Amino acid sequence: MRREGKRNAVNRQLADALDAALNTLDDDPGLYVGVLGGTECFCAGSDLSSRGDY
Repeated sequence: MRREGKRNAVNRQLADALDAALNTLDDDPGLYVGVLGGTECFCAGSDLSSRGDY
């Protein structure tokens, strides 16, 4: 998660990247743990400004 300017708020691009990473974790029987991290803060939630109607 590298959207420091937006406090790692989730937009479509980040949501797609997280989905791909979690699918990789789910599809590989040799992987048991995934670690998510972010700088300054973990995640502010959804990036409403990327929706266009906010």
